[in-house]
Amino acid sequence: MSDVAKRLEKADKYLQKGKIEDALEELLRANHDDPSNEQVAQKAADLCVSLNRNQDATRLLAFLFDQQAGLGDMAKANITYKKLQRFTTPTPDQTYRWAQFTEKTNKKEAIEAYHSSLDGFMKAGRKPEALAVLKKLVALEPSSDLYQRQGALAAELNDGKTAAAAYFQVGKIEVENQRDGFAWFQQASAHDSSNSEVAVAYAWSLLHHNDP
Repeated sequence: MSDVAKRLEKADKYLQKGKIEDALEELLRANHDDPSNEQVAQKAADLCVSLNRNQDATRLLAFLFDQQAGLGDMAKANITYKKLQRFTTPTPDQTYRWAQFTEKTNKKEAIEAYHSSLDGFMKAGRKPEALAVLKKLVALEPSSDLYQRQGALAAELNDGKTAAAAYFQVGKIEVENQRDGFAWFQQASAHDSSNSEVAVAYAWSLLHHNDP
């Protein structure tokens, strides 16, 4: 029997006797010996949560979430993420991954999580990741403000096609609200003149500005 298995057996015996603290110490030692053992981490995390051992709970839950999210186990990852939130603010990466799981079942929570991860990525200067989040957000709640942010960030990252597509959407929103979308179609064309939708919209705007 391996040392980890022995510690698990010892922890179970302590639990049967109601010695929770002793059981946790055995599990933490087992976790130290085999950090990648998900079974050990789960048992230790559950006891840390029940005993409010914040630091250990945070470390173990973060590990479990990353493992479960990586395997695509949405049910377990969702439960673990909720527990993790009780002890710490999840990282932008964790929040982004959780939002991807959640958007199919709870659009409102997913949008809030995407906004949170967007703020986190921007504060960390991780602009490519922030742009990926914006692409998710505009799909869930298309708005002029979000498209403008997407366009500006894409332009900053020299992603002309994404910038053009975003500015084109801003122009469309302006036109739909009976406002002039010329400046936005112009920007879109400047970033990607090969986009046929952008070209038509820009040409239409030029005609309306008496610039045939």
